[in-house]
Amino acid sequence: MATNVDWPPLGPLPLDHAKLTFDLRELGGFAQTLCRVLVTLGVPEELVKVTCTGKPAKEGGIEGPIVTSVEFPASTTLPSVLAFTELTIEDTVEEGLQAISHKALRRVMRDHYEHLMTTEFRLLPQALDLSLTPSEQSFAAGRVILAEEDRCLRVSAIHLLEQDRYVTQLEQKRRQY
Repeated sequence: MATNVDWPPLGPLPLDHAKLTFDLRELGGFAQTLCRVLVTLGVPEELVKVTCTGKPAKEGGIEGPIVTSVEFPASTTLPSVLAFTELTIEDTVEEGLQAISHKALRRVMRDHYEHLMTTEFRLLPQALDLSLTPSEQSFAAGRVILAEEDRCLRVSAIHLLEQDRYVTQLEQKRRQY
């Protein structure tokens, strides 16, 4: 159900909607990797705003469909790293937080690889390459990972690749319904 939409609409939040705010640094999964990449690019991670908007749930919190957005400030050290916003719509808050972190990580790696190719993040584009099918992506990433000499980096890349495969499988299953 992940979609790009113009949300939230201009103007105030509808009366029947509620908003939850999250600190990207406190989230797990792709958000942790995204935070490390942002720090490398000079983006102040404490200024990243993550919000989920949906209808209030009877037991507290919010329920779907949930619009998850993340706003990134510009880098304080690299003028080419500009502020941007990502949006997604998911069924639960947890799915939205992981989907938006995953989407933002892919965008940052695509747009700023030239700054990251000499860092520990040099293997990420192979695992996150959107131009390849999932099976081609896995094969390409696996080939690059196996060629990596740094054992710790190889293990980390394998972990990220498996996490990316898992999220991709969940997205494909959800689209089938």
